[in-house]
Amino acid sequence: MKKILVLFLALVMFSFTGCDENSKNIDENKTITSTGTNSNIDVDDTQLNSGEKFDFTTTDVNTQDREKQETVVLLLDDGQHGKEPWVTDGTTTGTRLIKDIRSGPSSSNPDNLVNVNGIFYFTAHDNMYGSELWKSDCTREGTVMVKDIRSGIGSSNPSALTNIKGTLYFIANDGLAGKKLYKSDGTQEGTVVVKDFHSNFNPPSFTNINNTLYFRSYDKVYGFELWKSDGTKDGTVMVKDIRRGAVGSAPANLTNINDMLYFTAYDDKNGRELWKSDGTENGTVKVKDILSGKSSSNPSNFTDINGTLYFTAIDGAYGKKVYKSDGTKDGTVKLKDIYGGLNYYSNPSQLTNIDNVLYFTIDNDNLPKSELWKSDELKTGVVEVKDIDGGLDIVIYKNAIETNVLFKTTVENEALLYKSNGTENGTKIIYEL
Repeated sequence: MKKILVLFLALVMFSFTGCDENSKNIDENKTITSTGTNSNIDVDDTQLNSGEKFDFTTTDVNTQDREKQETVVLLLDDGQHGKEPWVTDGTTTGTRLIKDIRSGPSSSNPDNLVNVNGIFYFTAHDNMYGSELWKSDCTREGTVMVKDIRSGIGSSNPSALTNIKGTLYFIANDGLAGKKLYKSDGTQEGTVVVKDFHSNFNPPSFTNINNTLYFRSYDKVYGFELWKSDGTKDGTVMVKDIRRGAVGSAPANLTNINDMLYFTAYDDKNGRELWKSDGTENGTVKVKDILSGKSSSNPSNFTDINGTLYFTAIDGAYGKKVYKSDGTKDGTVKLKDIYGGLNYYSNPSQLTNIDNVLYFTIDNDNLPKSELWKSDELKTGVVEVKDIDGGLDIVIYKNAIETNVLFKTTVENEALLYKSNGTENGTKIIYEL
């Protein structure tokens, strides 16, 4: 029953317009015949938890004025083809396998989906070339490997796929000199190295600000520091040497808020704290030493709500708290002491923007339950959404339904799926798992 439910959730999560669902039927395009109790589709739970939305726009070559239509790319295992890319328009007849990339019951394990000009790029592993870069227009014929970067059966393992102004940027290993920064226009000839960092180049992701890539990279002289790239070798440079020496400040949590880069970095004076950068050396500064002194406040869970950064940090008194920041020292403040001064560790996490309202979970070490809270400062303030007696291990499914929060909790060893509009009366069980 769990797998069937997850399939239903996936159908409402990864919506975008494009990927021609009217393409010709072929033998490989097996369709889902039922989403009821007889369905044997296995859905990737990791995709549910990450919950990215894709807004694709493509043009049907046969119809110049074709209307945009909502379709969804899913990564499914139907028990016959392994985990492969599928497409759906939310109907049974409009749900089909795009391509069995790794023929047979083995999985190609598609991952890292990103939209570039209406074509989705991803990584996949077939029987001949290992894990490489692929692209698809949601037809079998249009689903092809872009380039065998690491020649032969070895894998280049592309990662951190990012669209910058219609060009795909990513990291890959050609097997010769470690991981490198690549860019691609979708052709074999146009998939080229931007810069070779020689060693230890493994940023977890890229952040796009005004068509400039920001990322963490390693240099043997400066260690791990903040870098940026305009897509050229000469334009790929270190922004600032925040922590002097060969270790570096190890920037993390890179987030774009109103065209300003926010991140965390470590220095020897104040530990790991909140920083911001406008892309220049002088404009890369510490926002605030939240946990005063050399200890680290370890900001995390960065979330953008109407141009304000919300995050969690340790302030030295009873664990993590929820903070917000406008990028200034005075404007970086604690949101609320959840338990009004009681000596409880609230441990907030899973900060999520749903319809410009902040939702987050509380795991109270002193009370046998998890709690769902929200912050809507113009209306209700910071309040608990609903007291679910005995509820534990709340999981928020990010971006599942645009104006509601979808979450799972466990009560007396029974998993329950809730949907909430942010009010106590509007928080209801929709499924027992």
